[in-house]
Amino acid sequence: MAMKQNTKFVLAGFGNVGQQVARAILSEQDSQLEIVAISARDLPAAEVRAGDMGLNVPLIRASEAPGHARVVVECATYDVFREVVEPAAKAGCHIIAVSFGALAIHMDLLDIAREHGATIQLASGTMPGLDLLRSARERGVRSVKLQTHILPGSLENEPYVTDNDIDLRRA
Repeated sequence: MAMKQNTKFVLAGFGNVGQQVARAILSEQDSQLEIVAISARDLPAAEVRAGDMGLNVPLIRASEAPGHARVVVECATYDVFREVVEPAAKAGCHIIAVSFGALAIHMDLLDIAREHGATIQLASGTMPGLDLLRSARERGVRSVKLQTHILPGSLENEPYVTDNDIDLRRA
């Protein structure tokens, strides 16, 4: 009987979302997902967080991800989306994009992915209510009010917040 192999992937981004992904995988007893490396903007902070979770994997720059796994889960911020996705796309990786809204300003990445045999999968569940909105549209609903709650700290590195010197530690 053949044993199933784990799906090995690089977790690209280790802020709030990346840590949630890691915790979910680590808490699953029979998970067939394996984090083989973590890329992060702040590698020393990522090392501390990974250690706190018991994750003993290499901490790398985003450009190194394709050398560690053929699957890259992008959990970065909009400002580094391209830095994470482009090298993986050029290496023909399968990319699961969590910050997929950034794709709207980097549409050429789709062409790069196509040219190199890569795939970019949009993690639609990351945008609260997106699946519900799709279903509503299919049923003819034309107007929806969507309310969501997010931890202010998860936005601290977004361009609008940093450009306007907004201090989210008080929020």
